[in-house]
Amino acid sequence: MTEQATPETPGTPENPYTPAVQPAEAPKKSGIVGKIVGVVVLIVVLAVAGIAYFALSDSPGLKAEVGKCLADVPTATGTTEAEANNASVVECTEADAKYKIIGKIDNKKKSEADAACQAAAPDYLYVYTEGKTDASVLVLCLTDK
Repeated sequence: MTEQATPETPGTPENPYTPAVQPAEAPKKSGIVGKIVGVVVLIVVLAVAGIAYFALSDSPGLKAEVGKCLADVPTATGTTEAEANNASVVECTEADAKYKIIGKIDNKKKSEADAACQAAAPDYLYVYTEGKTDASVLVLCLTDK
């Protein structure tokens, strides 16, 4: 009787150096509920971050009210524009109060600020604008304290 050669099976004792083939894991399925929860969590985090930013901001525009005053601003001279990076809203009775807010207009173009103050507060002397783009700025109409 003759012995017949049989092919070696991977991972058997006859060939210990050949690794056994493992079946691939089935891909995990992520349900629609998991995706919805993820989107809702992202929206909540962004909303909280936005609220915290505006609540903690030192922006004079957020605190400005007609009848209050601006302090820590450069002295206005004619039609020259000046940066007012340290401006703050204070009570007009405070010693550092410089200009009184007599008008407040939201969402105007910077180029429309003067006309907006003429319409809202005809006695204005100075215009303070706050915003990053010309498309939508806050306009404060000011007069001497």
